Amino acid sequence: MDSPGAGRPYAERVSVRRVPVAVLVDGLLAAAFLVLGQVELRQPWDDGFRAGPMWLDVPVTALAVLPLALRTTAPRLGLLAMVAVNLLPGLFVAHTILFWGDVVPMLVMVFAVARRDGGWAGRYAWLSWPLLLLAGVRIPGFLELSSVLFAGVVVVFAWCAGRLVRRVDERRRALADALARLSQEQAARQAAAVAHERSRIAAEMHDVVSHAVSLMVIQVGAARMELEASGGAPVEVGQLQSAERTGREALDALRRSLGVLRGSLP
Repeated sequence: MDSPGAGRPYAERVSVRRVPVAVLVDGLLAAAFLVLGQVELRQPWDDGFRAGPMWLDVPVTALAVLPLALRTTAPRLGLLAMVAVNLLPGLFVAHTILFWGDVVPMLVMVFAVARRDGGWAGRYAWLSWPLLLLAGVRIPGFLELSSVLFAGVVVVFAWCAGRLVRRVDERRRALADALARLSQEQAARQAAAVAHERSRIAAEMHDVVSHAVSLMVIQVGAARMELEASGGAPVEVGQLQSAERTGREALDALRRSLGVLRGSLP
């Protein structure tokens, strides 16, 4: 019985088998950034992007990194959730935007969407940059030119890297599928060559060996008939009869072998 997915290309079957491992890795990644964001939130320094009460910053920072758990299984949904968590509160009240707790997780998700999503989300994932700027519209200094340019550069860089890796993956999968098709075609050509060679051998055996054995039987039979007509010795006639019988048996066996050889051809 064929295993599930046996008809899929090799590269796709390998990707399906790796999904559970990727899900575990994404969960650990989300947990790591969750801890890192909470630690960063409690540091005493102020980089100019801190605003809002702690009771708001703690859940927003936590919810902003949890979508990383969807990096492999649903990157589009994860990016939308991450943007919504940062954007919606920022439109009404100022909240802290952290580098490791907000910006870096979003860059990771932008890269994942650009790499894994072949639709509109993958093509326009870089638009999370202006949305991220809107999330900090109530933070003094967040919309300064240097901050805007920095956010744009890192987001577009993450998007470009994701699209580049996607292009490489597509080329690799296309090459793997082409190699698989080439292997199948080569196997088919080898089978056809074997069948042709067997047919050629059978034809040669029929034309040469069968003809020679048939000629030998006819000649022995003619000699026997001449001896019988001339009153030859019974011993000589018996020997010719035995030779003729043996030749006919050999000819029958040869024809059966040729029949088996031809019947086993695909």
